[in-house]
Amino acid sequence: MPEARLAAALLVLGASAAQAQVAPSSLPEITSAVQDCAAAAQVGGVAEQALLAKGWSKASFKQNGKELDTNLSVYGKVNGNPTIMTDAARGKVGTICFVMAGLKQVRDYQGVVDGLAALQNTRPIQKQGLKVVFSDGAHIIQSELTGNSEKPAVRVAVMAISPEKK
Repeated sequence: MPEARLAAALLVLGASAAQAQVAPSSLPEITSAVQDCAAAAQVGGVAEQALLAKGWSKASFKQNGKELDTNLSVYGKVNGNPTIMTDAARGKVGTICFVMAGLKQVRDYQGVVDGLAALQNTRPIQKQGLKVVFSDGAHIIQSELTGNSEKPAVRVAVMAISPEKK
């Protein structure tokens, strides 16, 4: 079941935009990043080329001049807001695309939920507290408020649904 895989990946990811100290993003920046994730999230995995074509640059992490092995691939744009991550370890294709973004205030999260609901063909399919799961027919999209009241943030995960599981 896609929702179970998505939930497991979110537990493994365990990162929040607040922990990463990201600056607040605007609603158009967040929804645009989610649309870019949806374009990249395919049944066979997250297509890195699709993110690069949309202007996202892949980050690399180095220590003492050597590239570090990570369990995530991280992408950003010149303005730095928001950040996209995939669960791709080096040499492997990720299956989930994450948007991490800071919010100015907690109440801005409802604007994110409303913005996701307004995307073409997207409809909410489950709500549990501040976690809302949407589907556009080809993807499961889960948004969740993260961070805290002083540094609120949002995490949106996008995963393709295989045709037999729709």
